[in-house]
Parts: sequence; structure tokens; C-alpha cells
Amino acid sequence: MPEAVIGLEIHVELETRTKMFCGCANVFGAPPNTHVCPVCMALPGALPLPNAEAVRGAISLALALGAEVAPELTFDRKNYFYPDLPKGYQISQSRQPLALGGRVKVGEREVRIHHLHLEEDAGKLLHLGGRAGVDFNRAGVPLVEIVSEPDLHSAEEARAYMEEVRRIVQHVGISEVRMEEGRMRADVNVSVRGSERSFGARAEIKNMNSFRAVERAVRYEIQRQMAEVAAGGGVRQETRGFNDETGETYLQRLKEEADDYRYFPEPDLPPVALTDEVIGEIRASLPPLPDERRRAFAGMGIACDDIALLLDERSRGDLLAAAVEAGGEARAMANWILGDVIRIERESATALASSGLTAGRLVALQALLEKGEISGPAAKKVLEMVYRTGEEPQEIVRREGLATLAEDELGQEIAAVFDANPKAVADLAGGNEKTLFFLVGQLVRRTGGRADPKRAAAMIRERAQAWKPPS
Repeated sequence: MPEAVIGLEIHVELETRTKMFCGCANVFGAPPNTHVCPVCMALPGALPLPNAEAVRGAISLALALGAEVAPELTFDRKNYFYPDLPKGYQISQSRQPLALGGRVKVGEREVRIHHLHLEEDAGKLLHLGGRAGVDFNRAGVPLVEIVSEPDLHSAEEARAYMEEVRRIVQHVGISEVRMEEGRMRADVNVSVRGSERSFGARAEIKNMNSFRAVERAVRYEIQRQMAEVAAGGGVRQETRGFNDETGETYLQRLKEEADDYRYFPEPDLPPVALTDEVIGEIRASLPPLPDERRRAFAGMGIACDDIALLLDERSRGDLLAAAVEAGGEARAMANWILGDVIRIERESATALASSGLTAGRLVALQALLEKGEISGPAAKKVLEMVYRTGEEPQEIVRREGLATLAEDELGQEIAAVFDANPKAVADLAGGNEKTLFFLVGQLVRRTGGRADPKRAAAMIRERAQAWKPPS
């Protein structure tokens, strides 16, 4: 039975202040060709200078992956011609990649890393109204390429591996990995092998920038190649694209032999020593990584599926860890983050890391709720205001009049709800418990969330038995 063999080449743009070899701003979404200079436009006489921030970021990622960093940093010219490559070559690494080895844990398995290297990104072709142009804003943006060994065997594993690499990159802090901006892209190599365990010819599927696309493309390509094998035909070595609308891969070009990029040492960039002192300093500065967080959160009693959601964005795990350190109960803090915090983040289009919600404010909000000073619905309102403004929960409760109703005030509001809904009260008194939820909802709505639902439910049930409709 043929078996799929899969390897990924993942490209990650580093979110540095400037580009890899010049002082142009590294920003996304600017008008075309507004962040360019003689270096990234390859004008005669312009000389590159390595970006120290990008080098340190790439080393951080290599260490987080458990790779061995090279003793010196060297660059090579990768020669090929394409409209978005102004130099006619790309400054990359071939002879000595920045790091070798490393592993990424995917479930119970480990995927080996072959190497990690640092290079500059190319520009971007734009197709508008039947015409084509080139935007060189992206040309020269620092790019890390992570090349795996062919240790994956299914579309699901390929997706899970890419998701975990994204988590690691984000936790290291070198990129938010906004895939919709092309900050992370993947080339996927797929082949099938038979019972003799020999590798077949591989197809390389280029430039996919979503987990879903990778999973769908790999699944289709495995089926396509296995159908070829079953029919007695051979699988050709080729480069393919992926059509997101049809879910199919398509031929771009045949690859009878490996591409000849005519690598040679970059003459304008001499080697730079990467000393043990520098590498040790970077290693010591690494933040908690996904595996460490996974173990810590599991020890707090948080379920595996919830941990995965927390780790999908570093800011969520940071908030939970800080809230627990500030005295919050882990499960309660996680419930807030996994529920209302994620909802507000999506609805407001404001990232959690940029919001006014801090660990201290989340703990303070939970304390108000546990003391009965605010109700659950009121707490949700307060959370939204904290997220938007960064105000303290106590101040919002005071200013907005959201404190829980006192006993006598609650009794008056219940009486008003009873008068407005006599049939529902009679049904509850007759044993129809479903109407209790209706009456509680009416009370919460009437009081603007100031009625605590649990307290209110007990009082409504008790008073319904003695209630008599007004004559």
C-alpha cells in the first residue's frame, strides 16, 4: 500500500522595524513602492548591511526549535530571474545555514527540522484590470525559512505541524504571523512510496498561506499521486499550484532536475562571528514557549482543547499566566479568556495585546462577581468597557450604576415583573419550571443586568407560590 511522505518549507517574515539589508521601513499595506531605496531596488553601487534585529530574531527561533546555531553568519547569492526580484538574485544562505537540526512536537510525534536559514523576501506582482505591476515594498523584508525532514504522512499532520510552528514563532515574539498578510507561507513537498519503501518522485506545491489550503492541497495531491500509482503510471517530479476554489492542484512546470541557482558567496557581506556569549544571551531571553505553557496549563486543570485555543495566540496565554500569578483562579480566568475575551476581541477588531484588559483588571472583575457586588450580565458589560478603555472595573461599576440590587430593590423589581407577566407566574406556581427562566430573563432585562440571576431565581420561585394577581 503506497504511503504519503510530506515535508514542508515554511517561510516566515520577521516583523522588524526595517528591512533585512537596508533602512527602509518594514511595514505592511503601504501604497506600492513607497518604502524602497537604492539597496532594495538594486541600484548600482548600493551596498547591503545586515539587520542585527533580524539576525537575533532568527537565532531566537532556531534556539526555540532546538536547532544548533552556526558559529558564523554567512550569506550567498541565489541567482534567478523574476519580475519581482530587482537584483536578479536573492541574498540567502546555502553553504552554511544559520542553524541545523531541531524538532517540533506534533501530538505524540516529533518532526525533525533539517535546517533554518535567513534571507530577504522578494517583491510582489500585482494584477489589476488586465495589467500587471510590481510592488517592491516587500523586497528585502527579512525572511526565515524552516525546512523540515519528510517526517509527515497525512494532510492533518501537515496542518498540525504548520500550526505548531506558527505558535512557536509567535511565542518567540519575532512575528505576529498574520497569515492573511502573507507573513507565513509554505511550500509543500509530497510524494508516495510503495512497499519497497523507496521514495517516489515528488511534487512541490508552492506558496500557500493558510492552514486550510495546506491541508486541502496535501489531501488532493496524495489522492492524485496514489491514483497515478494504482493506474500503473509514474508520478512526475513537478512544481504545482493550488486552486483554492476547486480544491485541486495544477501543473505549473516540470522539474526534470533540481533548480540550478548558481549559489556563490555574497561578496558584499563578510562573515560575522556568532559567539557563544551572544547565543547564550539570546537563549536566556527566550520567553515561555508553547510546550512549557502546555505543561503549566495542564497542571492547572485546564482541558487539552482549551489549552490549544489559549496557545493559538500568545497574548491569551500571557494573560492567563499573569492573572493566575496575580491571584486569579485558573479555571475562572481561562473561562473569561476563552469566552467573552475572544468574543470581544473578534467583535471589536482590537487585538487583546492592544486592549485595556490586564491581568490585574481581570482578577478584580472576577472578585467583584464572586463577592456578589455585580451580576454575571453586569460583569460582561464591565469587561467590554475595560477592554475598550483600560479603566478599572470598580470605577466602571460605580460610574455606570451596575452594582447588584439590594434585597428590597430586587423585591420591588420582581413584583413589577410579576404584574407584567401574570400567566407566567401562575404557570410557575403550578409547577412549570420552564417559565422560571423566562421570568429571570425579564428581570435581568428590566434591571439592566443589575439583578443577580441566581439570587433572583430563588426569590422568584419562592414569591411565585404566594403571589396573587392584582384584582
